[in-house]
Amino acid sequence: LKPRAGNRILLSPLLADRAMAKRAVSAYWIWLGEQRSAIVEKYDLKGKRGSEVSKKAGEVWKSMGPAEKKKYEDLAAKDKARYEEEVKTLGKKERAPKKDKDAPKGKRAKKDKDAPKKPASAYFSWLADNRKDIAAQHNLQKVTEVTKKAAELWKTIAPAIKEKYEAKYKAAKAQHEKDLAAYIQGKAASSAAAAAAEEAEEVSDDDEDDDEDDADAA
Repeated sequence: LKPRAGNRILLSPLLADRAMAKRAVSAYWIWLGEQRSAIVEKYDLKGKRGSEVSKKAGEVWKSMGPAEKKKYEDLAAKDKARYEEEVKTLGKKERAPKKDKDAPKGKRAKKDKDAPKKPASAYFSWLADNRKDIAAQHNLQKVTEVTKKAAELWKTIAPAIKEKYEAKYKAAKAQHEKDLAAYIQGKAASSAAAAAAEEAEEVSDDDEDDDEDDADAA
């Protein structure tokens, strides 16, 4: 590392991370580091997965009394004090926020309210036609009760009836795809037209400014 102006030393990001305060270790992890081999040997966990060793270690740690834990809690307290002193001079590495695995990449696109709506599935189309009859026949008041009973009945209805609604859904889905394609195409054309109109307006404004400049010069 070469000293720079003002006796400052510039560190690479990797070295800067290493130079920061080392995070303090808890009493449990200090104990586990010391006792892991003994736990593996005592509970016949040799060759087992690390998760199995950790699970057994957690059970053993919970069963230990305060007196048995005191040694490791004292060591942890000393390590925490060491960490806090290092933070004052070295700083600490900020923990990156956890990523949501189920969240989509980037910002979620806003739903287009004007776009053609997706058709109801075969089941929901059938439910819309039969909801009142199901509620009356089975004396059901709550929506959740009707939906639950409808799901049970849907599984047992005649294939011919189910095929009727599935065919209806397929036709509606095909039409929706056509409508959506036309909508997207029309929206793109409208955007292009608006952009062209805006550009033409800017050109017109520039021409007017030039005309005014020429008039002033004359």
